Amino acid sequence: MELHGKTVLVIGLKRTGVSVARFVASQGGQVRVTDRQGHDALTSELASLAGIPLDLHLGTNDLDVLAKVDLVVPSPGVPANAPLLQAATPGGAGME
Repeated sequence: MELHGKTVLVIGLKRTGVSVARFVASQGGQVRVTDRQGHDALTSELASLAGIPLDLHLGTNDLDVLAKVDLVVPSPGVPANAPLLQAATPGGAGME
Protein backbone atom coordinates (compact mmCIF):
# COMPACT_ATOMS: atom_id res chain seq x y z
CA MET A 1 0.00 0.00 0.00
CA GLU A 2 1.23 3.45 -0.90
CA LEU A 3 1.36 5.49 2.33
CA HIS A 4 2.17 8.90 0.88
CA GLY A 5 -0.70 11.23 1.74
CA LYS A 6 -2.58 8.54 3.68
CA THR A 7 -3.64 8.87 7.30
CA VAL A 8 -2.52 5.91 9.38
CA LEU A 9 -3.83 5.31 12.88
CA VAL A 10 -1.36 3.61 15.18
CA ILE A 11 -3.07 2.05 18.20
CA GLY A 12 -0.60 1.70 21.08
CA LEU A 13 2.63 3.67 21.37
CA LYS A 14 5.18 1.27 22.74
CA ARG A 15 7.98 -0.39 20.77
CA THR A 16 5.95 -1.47 17.74
CA GLY A 17 3.86 1.69 17.66
CA VAL A 18 6.97 3.89 17.67
CA SER A 19 8.49 1.87 14.81
CA VAL A 20 5.29 2.02 12.77
CA ALA A 21 4.97 5.78 13.34
CA ARG A 22 8.54 6.33 12.12
CA PHE A 23 8.00 4.15 9.05
CA VAL A 24 4.72 5.80 8.08
CA ALA A 25 6.24 9.26 8.42
CA SER A 26 9.27 8.21 6.35
CA GLN A 27 6.90 7.13 3.58
CA GLY A 28 5.06 10.46 3.56
CA GLY A 29 2.03 9.30 5.53
CA GLN A 30 0.23 11.27 8.19
CA VAL A 31 0.56 9.61 11.58
CA ARG A 32 -2.29 9.58 14.07
CA VAL A 33 -1.52 7.88 17.37
CA THR A 34 -3.84 6.73 20.12
CA ASP A 35 -2.94 5.12 23.43
CA ARG A 36 -4.85 4.57 26.67
CA GLN A 37 -1.88 5.98 28.55
CA GLY A 38 -1.30 9.70 28.78
CA HIS A 39 1.68 11.91 27.96
CA ASP A 40 3.38 11.31 31.31
CA ALA A 41 3.47 7.52 30.84
CA LEU A 42 4.80 7.81 27.27
CA THR A 43 7.56 10.37 27.77
CA SER A 44 10.39 8.28 26.33
CA GLU A 45 8.31 7.08 23.37
CA LEU A 46 7.27 10.63 22.51
CA ALA A 47 10.85 11.85 22.88
CA SER A 48 12.01 9.20 20.41
CA LEU A 49 9.49 10.58 17.90
CA ALA A 50 10.57 14.20 18.26
CA GLY A 51 10.53 15.98 14.93
CA ILE A 52 7.85 13.72 13.44
CA PRO A 53 4.49 15.42 13.02
CA LEU A 54 1.98 13.41 15.05
CA ASP A 55 -1.74 13.76 15.61
CA LEU A 56 -1.79 12.56 19.23
CA HIS A 57 -4.82 11.20 21.07
CA LEU A 58 -3.46 10.03 24.41
CA GLY A 59 -5.22 8.95 27.56
CA THR A 60 -8.41 8.08 25.72
CA ASN A 61 -10.05 5.41 23.59
CA ASP A 62 -12.35 7.82 21.77
CA LEU A 63 -13.75 6.32 18.54
CA ASP A 64 -13.49 9.74 16.86
CA VAL A 65 -9.83 8.95 16.08
CA LEU A 66 -11.10 6.63 13.33
CA ALA A 67 -12.52 9.50 11.26
CA LYS A 68 -10.87 9.82 7.85
CA VAL A 69 -8.30 7.08 8.53
CA ASP A 70 -6.99 5.05 5.60
CA LEU A 71 -5.22 2.34 7.58
CA VAL A 72 -5.23 1.12 11.18
CA VAL A 73 -2.15 -0.57 12.66
CA PRO A 74 -2.64 -2.01 16.15
CA SER A 75 0.33 -2.83 18.34
CA PRO A 76 0.60 -6.50 19.31
CA GLY A 77 -0.49 -5.76 22.88
CA VAL A 78 -3.89 -4.41 21.78
CA PRO A 79 -6.49 -7.12 22.42
CA ALA A 80 -8.51 -8.16 19.38
CA ASN A 81 -11.71 -7.43 21.28
CA ALA A 82 -10.71 -3.85 22.16
CA PRO A 83 -13.67 -1.56 21.28
CA LEU A 84 -11.49 0.74 19.17
CA LEU A 85 -10.12 -2.14 17.13
CA GLN A 86 -13.56 -3.68 16.76
CA ALA A 87 -14.91 -0.37 15.45
CA ALA A 88 -12.05 -0.21 12.94
CA THR A 89 -12.79 -3.59 11.38
CA PRO A 90 -15.00 -3.90 8.29
CA GLY A 91 -18.56 -3.49 9.41
CA GLY A 92 -17.41 -1.65 12.54
CA ALA A 93 -19.03 1.59 13.55
CA GLY A 94 -16.08 3.95 13.32
CA MET A 95 -14.34 4.05 9.94
CA GLU A 96 -15.46 6.17 7.02
